[in-house]
Amino acid sequence: MTSRYEPYREMWRLFSRPIFLITDLLGVVGLTVSQFITGPWAGGLAAVGSAFLAIGFSLPVALFYQLQANAESLKILDTCNRAGIRAMFRSRQSDSVELREAIDSAAARSTDIKLMGVAFRSIFNPSGEHTRQFRERLDDPRILLRILLLNPESDAAKRRALVEKGNTTIEDIHFTINHGVFPASVLNLG
Repeated sequence: MTSRYEPYREMWRLFSRPIFLITDLLGVVGLTVSQFITGPWAGGLAAVGSAFLAIGFSLPVALFYQLQANAESLKILDTCNRAGIRAMFRSRQSDSVELREAIDSAAARSTDIKLMGVAFRSIFNPSGEHTRQFRERLDDPRILLRILLLNPESDAAKRRALVEKGNTTIEDIHFTINHGVFPASVLNLG
């Protein structure tokens, strides 16, 4: 269990790194010396001293938040890896080729295929763009195929259909359920 003071300790560790201490020291020296000299050098030293101080204080703070964001991202990626997620895709249009290649690859070397998405009509459409090998593997009874898709009666499906005007989201989900998945394997998640 981490202490509630741990973030403050981490911030202090960053501020006390030699590079930031030296940067702050150079900033203080530059500002101090600028007070004792006159002419254009005074303004230049004050500007440089101020810049060093700004960098010496703001960079550790930015680094602290970046490290926190990186840790959270790595935690998410690790969780995905442990859950067996091998790839994520944004949409059929933008990821069409990569999605098809990933599914073909999984179908070629696995006896257990798990898919999660909205509708998967393009996968279960017999006239879809699939390799023959993919279609054979998909229809092979020895392959355990698990699909998690959106309930066509859910509010989420209705909202998605509204957002994607002209889209046939709900029809596509029904198509997948009626033509691609054995009804016994459909889990209604509401």
